[in-house]
Amino acid sequence: MLSEKTALIIHFSKSIKNNFKEIGKLLKEIKENEIYKEKYPSFEEYLDKEGFDFSRQYAYKMIDVYNLHVKSFDSLSISHLIQLTYVSDKEIREELIKKTVKEELTVSELKEEVNSIKRFSQNITEAVGKEDDPKLKVERIGRELLTKISAFKRQMKLDLEDLKIGIDKFIKFSQKYPESKEIDILRACVLKEWQELRK
Repeated sequence: MLSEKTALIIHFSKSIKNNFKEIGKLLKEIKENEIYKEKYPSFEEYLDKEGFDFSRQYAYKMIDVYNLHVKSFDSLSISHLIQLTYVSDKEIREELIKKTVKEELTVSELKEEVNSIKRFSQNITEAVGKEDDPKLKVERIGRELLTKISAFKRQMKLDLEDLKIGIDKFIKFSQKYPESKEIDILRACVLKEWQELRK
């Protein structure tokens, strides 16, 4: 079974660009079903010793792209799809795919969008981890989100993806303080504003 799948990968590798998804599917099957063990002790050794025309890192990216299950797969380039693998939240990724297709984002523009999402997510995580009083921290984040929602309504410049990440994290952290009326009010306001914004 390994030799047949490897032969298919080698055949598809003659045109990686056109067979990216198929190669990713085969590699995923070999890895997840441990088919590589027919000949190799590890998946990494299989990748290294079979002499494929792609690196181990590229092999993992092909698996990641296959795992995306993108409906508009054919309308996006491989470079676009690789960038999308860096967005772990499925809903945010779907919104980003729609935006990429609709606005015909270049790979550079998409990469900036992805980096913006990652930075925002990291900033929220760091902000939650730095303050001494967790309750004050959640209140501050709620106020910041209300400010951002207002700015979005006025200027329409804040990305929905960034905002959704922040709101999801705020909701998650705010649920740790069910006794706080201030946080309950902030959470209700944030959700109400978010729902109105999404209409």
